[in-house]
Amino acid sequence: MIMQKTILIVDDDPGFVADMLNGIIDKNYSISVADSLNRAINMIQCDAYDYIIANVKIPGGNSIVLKDKLRGDTKLLFMSNLESDSEFIKKSGDKFYYKLDMPNLMDLALENA
Repeated sequence: MIMQKTILIVDDDPGFVADMLNGIIDKNYSISVADSLNRAINMIQCDAYDYIIANVKIPGGNSIVLKDKLRGDTKLLFMSNLESDSEFIKKSGDKFYYKLDMPNLMDLALENA
């Protein structure tokens, strides 16, 4: 039996989350969604995820703090539409994707995480 990969999407835009889900609905993923930083932190403390895909700016703060909350070999990918976020994340060495590209690049982003 193939193990499902677990993904936590951290974003407060339900339309965007729906677009992302439509792109991977038929894949072998178990997907959870957090719409705030506090909810994401609580979910990370309770469950293990293979991937976390987080909007940089999220209600409750900046998702960069999630780096300190990761367990095991969870892969963290950041997304935003702001150029300033892109530059900051890329300088830190973390994976960054433009938010508008994510629904179309989801499989590629996960493969290269």
